[in-house]
Amino acid sequence: MADLEVSPEVWRTHAAHVASVGDGLDTIDQASDAALSGLPFGVICTPLFAPAYTVAKLAFDLGTSLLSGQLDDDAQSLRSVATDFEETDSQAATDANSTYPAG
Repeated sequence: MADLEVSPEVWRTHAAHVASVGDGLDTIDQASDAALSGLPFGVICTPLFAPAYTVAKLAFDLGTSLLSGQLDDDAQSLRSVATDFEETDSQAATDANSTYPAG
């Protein structure tokens, strides 16, 4: 039977990477807000393009906000699974050692 190696620490590392992607989405939201400041399309074109851009921006911001929240939830789930695995593995080892003591 092949050895199976499970590393909860790898899951935690991955959780940190997932969380950093969510943080990047926060930066995107800030850039999106800055894009409409002043006259983003010039004096003549801003009245023409800004309303349509604002509608698209609202949909985009909603999407990035939802995705950011989901990524945060996923990162927390990964951390929880890692902790639960360690606790379960430790308890299983304790139970096995008391059922089948060495020696």
